[in-house]
Amino acid sequence: MKKTLRTSETRLLLCLLVAFWLPRIYFLATEGNRARALTSLGPSILGRTVLLDFGYLGYTVFPVWFFKALLPGWKKPAIGFESLVLLVTLWSSFSEPFFIHEIQARYNFIAVDYLVYTHEVLDNIWQSYPMARIIAAFLLALGTLLFGVYSWRKPVSWECFSPGNPIGTRLRNAAVALGVVLGGHFAIAEGRTLDGVETFSQEVAKNGTYSLFAAYRENELDFDRFYPSLPFEQAWETELRERRRRPPGKLRVDRVRTRAFPSRPNVVVVLM
Repeated sequence: MKKTLRTSETRLLLCLLVAFWLPRIYFLATEGNRARALTSLGPSILGRTVLLDFGYLGYTVFPVWFFKALLPGWKKPAIGFESLVLLVTLWSSFSEPFFIHEIQARYNFIAVDYLVYTHEVLDNIWQSYPMARIIAAFLLALGTLLFGVYSWRKPVSWECFSPGNPIGTRLRNAAVALGVVLGGHFAIAEGRTLDGVETFSQEVAKNGTYSLFAAYRENELDFDRFYPSLPFEQAWETELRERRRRPPGKLRVDRVRTRAFPSRPNVVVVLM
């Protein structure tokens, strides 16, 4: 076990695993119904959690390890890409709890929509939260993790990334990494739901960063869930009652009183 923890790849996976679970723990802790929170961690949900985390690794870490296995001299660029993956994942873990606090859901297309209005959203976040302290804590955590992964007690690499491996071994190891990448792309669907499992448990299973990029790719949102509306029958009955109260021949137009426009208005409104 100690020998395994001396490898930078194992340390990286452990750090990513902790980062994956930070938003999940927050999501569970903020659930008012503790019994519901505990029962949401069933075998099917834990299995889907592992599957989605594995899918995220297939898009991020395993492509790096493909080249690392094929080209052992590619060590420094690989460390740079691995550090970038750790940075993005950790930042997502730091920021997602604030999204959960506002929306009561994991990352989805609403978060993607926020990125379109970056200026307004950032101003609102900066005014609402102590961002200087949050950024300082993030940088401290990132520096600590990078030191622990790549510098603490001089870690080594897995044997499959050894420069002394023959070309056949390199190709075999690279093929395994490529198989994980392709398997994660074609076999794992982030938007797929489990039959008979409530929405809260489905949210627990999500991988936040994976969900964010999947929402950007799929470009869709469950409108009825986040923007509740009246059932069609009830809405139609309400409209009929309003029509009966309206005098015959009268349009439903509210009278708006405004001041006269200046003689030379400098505002032009274009209606598409």
